[in-house]
Formats: sequence, C-alpha cells, structure tokens
Amino acid sequence: MSFGSMTAAAREMGISQPAVSRLVSDLEVDVGFRLFERVNNKLIPTMDGRELFEHVERWYVGLDHIASISDRIRDSSLGHITMGAPTSLSSGLLNHIIARFLATRPQVTFRLEAGSSETTMRLISRLHADIGIVQLRASTDSISVRKLPDLEAICVMPPHHRLTEKQEIRVTDLEGEDIISLAPNSSLRQRTDAALLNRGVSVRRRIEASISTSIFEFINLGYGLAVTNPLSIHQLESQGLTWRPFVPALPYQIGLALPRHRSRSKLIEAFIAHIEDDLTYFSSHQRLRDE
Repeated sequence: MSFGSMTAAAREMGISQPAVSRLVSDLEVDVGFRLFERVNNKLIPTMDGRELFEHVERWYVGLDHIASISDRIRDSSLGHITMGAPTSLSSGLLNHIIARFLATRPQVTFRLEAGSSETTMRLISRLHADIGIVQLRASTDSISVRKLPDLEAICVMPPHHRLTEKQEIRVTDLEGEDIISLAPNSSLRQRTDAALLNRGVSVRRRIEASISTSIFEFINLGYGLAVTNPLSIHQLESQGLTWRPFVPALPYQIGLALPRHRSRSKLIEAFIAHIEDDLTYFSSHQRLRDE
C-alpha cells in the first residue's frame, strides 16, 4: 500500500516479488475481502483495503486487532459514507432510512451533502461522495445511475381543508385551488402541469419553491396546496399538515448514482441494499394505501 507496487514492496522488504504476491493473497483470504484490484498489471487499493490500512497505519495495531478490524469491515460495521442528495430529499424519509442503517452500526460515520441533482452528480464524478440520490437520468462515462423503486406523488394540505374529506385527490378536485408549485425544471412539476392541462383544470399559482420545508410552511400560512414527492411524509405531522394520494398516479422517479470506475466497499454495498429494501417497502405500502 505504501510503495504502490509488489516489486517496490519486495525490494524494501528484501524478499522476492512472488513472495509478496503470495503474502497479499494469503492476507486477503484471512481478512475475507479483497485488498487490491489488479488492473493492467497495477495494484489499485480497494475501499475496504484502504479502510484497513488507515487503521493499521494510524494505530500500529497488532495482529489480534487487525483481525478484529477486518471482521468489522467484512460485516459492514466499520467505515465512513459520504452521500449526496438533492436538498428537497435531504430530510424526511431519507433521514429515517439513514438513521435506521446507522442504528446497528455505531462505528460507522456518515456525511450528507445536500444540493441539486447536478451538484450530487458532480460530487460523485470527482469521487467526493461514495453514493448519491438523484432524479432519474441516464448514466455517464464516470457515473452509473441505478433506478430505485418508483414512488407516487401526494397532495399536501392543511388539516381542515375541504378536500381532507376525500380518500384521494383527483386532478379535477384542484379546479380553482391555490397551488404551491415545485420549480419549473422539476420532472414532477412537469408531470403535474401535464395532468392539469390534459383535464383542462385551472389553478392559481402565486408561489414556487424547490424545498419541501418551504412548501410546507407556505401551506401552513394559507397559501394553498401542493403536489409533491412522498419522501417528505415524515415531516408532515410535525408541520401539522395532512396528505392524500394523488390521482392520476404521478411517478416520482429517482436513482442511485455511483462512481463507475471505483470499487465499492462492503459497507457501501450494505447501504445500497438497505436503501433499496426500505424504498421497496415504502413504495408497496404506499400503493396499498392508495387502494
């Protein structure tokens, strides 16, 4: 890890290069994960390998402690995650998903970078973030985007609004209502506008906002209703608001952005599985409520 090649390491240690190669292979078997990627006759450290090396280098630990650290890396219970997410998603359900993951991993640290989907993609491409959530888009040369389960838009309103008597809010129910809109470049805003136009529904728009917290505050202040993403459901009770499913169903499509040419640690793989499982569960239960 320090010298960048088997040959240089062998020279420093005074042993043959095949001996170093065999030692590395034996260590990978012992710890239970790969320490290096072999790319074009070069050794590229894996994320798990770097994690182990940093602990060994920092503490000059003995063999027993190396084994303990290896177990925690292999079990995805040690390490750090940096995640990017749009500001509109970096609260509500996403925070609960992150908290559930960290609850059983006290030695995992986490950093959440909020910004636009473009900002998140930039962080991923520059390897400043391990993983990101973005509005669904095509993969690039440096980033793969993995589709997450579709979620369906909801209609948010004050608790005493006349439409709370309904089990679901149809697009025609919005005739003449004040609507707080998402930003014009939002795919969900565009789908909502298309649904209104297709049914000839006329609404009043005075306010646009891109952040869920702002939208909810304007609703509380009496400026109208909003058709928005369902990831903010956890915020609604604390804001004193209520919601109903929106018809026609408007899919809110998001994806996981990941560096294309970088190995993923066991911790990142575990976090990906956790996000997908939680959103699959949430999506299926949202459909059940709609029925």
